[in-house]
Parts: sequence; structure tokens; C-alpha cells
Amino acid sequence: MKRSDLKKTALAAGIGVLVLVGATAAFLTSSDVAYNLFSVGKVDLDVEEDFDKDQTLAAGQIITKTPWIRNTGTVNEVFFAEVCVPVMRTTLVDASGQRIPPAGATDPVSAADFRQDAEIFHLLTDSGTEIAHATDDPMYGSFAYHGASADKKGWYYLGEGTTFTVTQEHPKEGFAEGTYHSYLFGYNAWVAPKDVTVPIFDKVQLRSMIDSELTGQTIGQVTVLGYALQ
Repeated sequence: MKRSDLKKTALAAGIGVLVLVGATAAFLTSSDVAYNLFSVGKVDLDVEEDFDKDQTLAAGQIITKTPWIRNTGTVNEVFFAEVCVPVMRTTLVDASGQRIPPAGATDPVSAADFRQDAEIFHLLTDSGTEIAHATDDPMYGSFAYHGASADKKGWYYLGEGTTFTVTQEHPKEGFAEGTYHSYLFGYNAWVAPKDVTVPIFDKVQLRSMIDSELTGQTIGQVTVLGYALQ
């Protein structure tokens, strides 16, 4: 098991409350002060995952990448997660080796017209899955996650987040340079100290592509950010 370097932490400091009980009328001859001190617990988390960072991927290859969130604080917490998927300018290829045209493309499509901005990974689960989004737009990869239900702990899909670009001039901790598309999730149960959530997903698959910026470069990985509420 390996922990990612990504971590969001919130620390709630102790609060001292002073309550004054005493003389409110001139004829009272004595007074007293009661001090009530309230200590608020520490809110903290780690995003952990089962993942080997030192891997060379081939098109269509499926590898284990299983992220979850651990409560490293001292009180019960509820978690949210932001899953960031790398986007690249590329030509996607289907299972039969045919190029996939962009959404809305009309015939005839030239070779250059097949290039499009696309998520370069599918996110997969082993079982008990829900689909984060359903669309025919080839820009989006498949995204299956461990969904919540009335009798099962898991994640609720809250919607798409943002698309952002990381550069040398605008770096972001834990991210390689490139463009990312994010998705937001919320956990359906309180997590006790030292306990963990169920994984968000289990595996990633590099999509089949040609004529892309991928050759000879290190690409961004799927990255998970965690957030906590007390």
C-alpha cells in the first residue's frame, strides 16, 4: 500500500468560552465567574492508494490504481473527493483499430480532423459499480466508481468540476504539466478516526490512441484530492 503525496488538512483549534455569572443588581454583595473550556477535535485526512508509480503503460493496458481516504484526525469526518483525469490532444482508436471522429463531425473527415482533446484514461472498478457520466462524446473516457446506496457505504457522484492546465509558470503540487478534467464525489457515511472509505475506483486503463502528444513523454496520472468536513 502506498500513500499519495496529496493531502488536505484542516485543524480546528481549541475554543475558550467565558461565561460570567455575577452581580447584576446593586444590593448583591458577592459574585463568581465560571470558566467553561471546550476543545474541538483535530480534523485531518490522508489520500492513500494501491498503486505502483514506476510503470510504463501501453495502449489498452489496465493497471491497479485503487484510491481511498483515511481519517487521520481525532473526530468523525465526512469526506469529499476530486478526481482529476489527464486530457490530451490525440486521435482515439476503437477496439477494431478504426479512428474515432470527434462529436458532431461530418463526412468526409480528414486525418487532421480526427485529433481532439480527450481524456486519456478509462477508470474502472472490479464490482459494484456506478457510471459517473453517460455520454456519446468520445472526449470522455469511461468512469466507473463504487457508488453508495441506502444500505451500502460508497460514493455519490456530485458532477463535473473544472478543466485546468498545469504549466511551469502555473504549477500545481502533485500534478505533471498538462490539462486535467475533474469530477466531484461525496462519501455517504461518517468515517471514524483511523478508518478508511471504500475505494473510489480500482483500476485505470490507458485509452488506445495515435497521432498524439504521448510519444516519448511522461504523462500526467489520474490524481485524487481529498477534503474533509467535521
